[in-house]
Amino acid sequence: MAAKAPLKIPIDAAWAWVTLVIILGGILGGIFTASNRRVACIWAFFVTMFIYRDYRWQRPARSWSPYAAHRRRWCMTLIACASSVGYIMALTPMPAKDDRVLSVDIRQQIRILFLINILLLVLGTLVDMAPSILIATPILLR
Repeated sequence: MAAKAPLKIPIDAAWAWVTLVIILGGILGGIFTASNRRVACIWAFFVTMFIYRDYRWQRPARSWSPYAAHRRRWCMTLIACASSVGYIMALTPMPAKDDRVLSVDIRQQIRILFLINILLLVLGTLVDMAPSILIATPILLR
């Protein structure tokens, strides 16, 4: 496969950048709300199928296979469990206790960064990325 010219890459990516313009322009322009993702999904489908032609009509059948459904089921189960942990942490005083551990004066920034790195290392080792984001966000947001 031949390498593309460096100036051709941004031109090819312009269609994908239009998605960002549609989302932000639609939200900031008051055309649709932030939760209305359908417009961007329709545009991304159009660009993928008809402009880039990266996705063929035969492929959706493979994405509906039992194996793909099994993988989606596990991913959604992980996200649901992580969301419940985040919800329980929001109800309990656990993030406030974590906040007391991390609330130190400015001279101990290294300690805070070290504790955050240890937390993210443990979460990254044991849990997938999406659930770990859902678990760590209530703790680190404070």
